[in-house]
Amino acid sequence: MTDASSSSSGSLPSPEAIAAFLRGLDPAYAPTPLRRLPALARRLGVAQVLAKDETDRTLGSFKSLGGTYAGLMALARAAGTSPAALLAARPAGQPALVCASDGNHGLAVAAAARFAGAAARVFLHA
Repeated sequence: MTDASSSSSGSLPSPEAIAAFLRGLDPAYAPTPLRRLPALARRLGVAQVLAKDETDRTLGSFKSLGGTYAGLMALARAAGTSPAALLAARPAGQPALVCASDGNHGLAVAAAARFAGAAARVFLHA
C-alpha cells in the first residue's frame, strides 16, 4: 500500500499519494462518475443536469473519504508510524477515535478505526 503520510520535511502528501492510499483501502475508490439526466434537464428547461453517482462507494459518500483518511493519519501519528505500517500491524492498545456526527463523518471515523483495529466513539446529538 502506498504511504500517504507527510514527508520528513513536514510537507503534506500530494493528492495523488492520498488517492493511491485510499485505493489501497477500497478497490472501488475512483473519481465520482457524473450521470446525465436529460429528461430532468428538459423538464427544468436547462441545457444539462448532471448528478454525482456515489452508489458504488463503500460508505456511500465521497465525504467519508476525508474522515477515514484523517482518522488513520491520527492513529498513525499516535503510534509513531506510517498509516501503511499501522494497517499492516494493527497494534494493540491504540487510542480510540472520537467524533460527533450523525452521518457520513461518523461512518468514516468508525471505518478508520475498524481498518486499524482500534475503537471508535461516535457521539450523536439529541
